[in-house]
Amino acid sequence: MIRDRHFLAGFEAADPAPGKRVSRGLLQPPGARGKPAWWLVQWASRFSLAGATAAKRPGGGVEFHNDAKFVRLAPAGDDADVVLGVDARKEYRGQPYRKGTPWVHLLLEQELAPSPPLAGLRELRFSATFRLLKDQPLTGAAVDPAIHENVAQFQAYITVGNRNRASKGYGDYLWFGVPFYDNRYPSSPGGAMPDVGTGKFIYSPPTSVFTAAISSQGQWVTIDHDVLPLMLAGLEKARAQGFLLNSRDLWDLGVGSINIGWEMPGARDSAMQLRDLSLLAYPLVGPKPSPKPH
Repeated sequence: MIRDRHFLAGFEAADPAPGKRVSRGLLQPPGARGKPAWWLVQWASRFSLAGATAAKRPGGGVEFHNDAKFVRLAPAGDDADVVLGVDARKEYRGQPYRKGTPWVHLLLEQELAPSPPLAGLRELRFSATFRLLKDQPLTGAAVDPAIHENVAQFQAYITVGNRNRASKGYGDYLWFGVPFYDNRYPSSPGGAMPDVGTGKFIYSPPTSVFTAAISSQGQWVTIDHDVLPLMLAGLEKARAQGFLLNSRDLWDLGVGSINIGWEMPGARDSAMQLRDLSLLAYPLVGPKPSPKPH
């Protein structure tokens, strides 16, 4: 379901201003053809990567960088497939991040290829291989937990939404999360809560559901898991808290988009490498059951 799994066509760079996604140009390696499937989303950043030049890397890859961020792309070799780096210490002017203000993001985002609704799937397999390259905190400044946050998170979010235009709940959706790394924990505990920014429900199982490995620096970790049952559990938790009440029919619901990368409500210098990102939809075997009438 993921288009351009290895990021060969690069990205369309979004304006950093939070809110509506506005294109500020393309970031593509030499020889790339066509419009990228991926957006590079950099909400609340003071240092936009838009307009950055593709600098050659050893092994045939390229890097787009500025004073606070970099993205590396390579079809093979040490940099493959993509590396996302954020120095939020510079973004926050060498001071701890203050709670309640917009925090820096560096995300890759796309609309997924069409797939059957959830009721028409027997499996939805998410897989990725990743390694933490660095995560260094701000030094020399006092961090008061009551005032500041000191968090670096790398995760994927897949939207699960109502796609039936005839349904009362059309357009409503859930954020389903896959936590790769959170500097506060050896393995992220996940969570289930409303999203402050969008007002939609977030359901993120613990990292231990996906892998027993710990994201220690320099170690490769692989996730390969059927997320369909987890999405169904997330929908139940959302409804129990008053969300998606008009979207109970699984024939109305399907996956829509994915984003993956850093959220940095902490003044930290962090980088993650990602390879072989995949989302495979397996339709039900046999005749399709009759959908419930609306």
